[in-house]
Amino acid sequence: MLGDDHVRSLVGAAPSAAVAQTALAWSCGMRPGSGEVISLLSRVAGWIAHVLEEYRRPTPFRPRLAYTGPAPRATPVKALDAVQGYLARE
Repeated sequence: MLGDDHVRSLVGAAPSAAVAQTALAWSCGMRPGSGEVISLLSRVAGWIAHVLEEYRRPTPFRPRLAYTGPAPRATPVKALDAVQGYLARE
């Protein structure tokens, strides 16, 4: 079994999911590009798991927020005229 230090010395970087996918595809004798298919299938499985998890909850995972602070001040007419004049020059 290869350790992190050994993989780092061979690859030049810390082991990642791409290294694991490559090792799996190579060791199983898969065709080139099989690692990409493994990655795609794992993402799809993750998306499906996330959807199933969200369906079980009565509220959305990311609740919507609404601003509850004071109302913004109205833009002074002079400032608005200055901006419109600047934009008209272009």
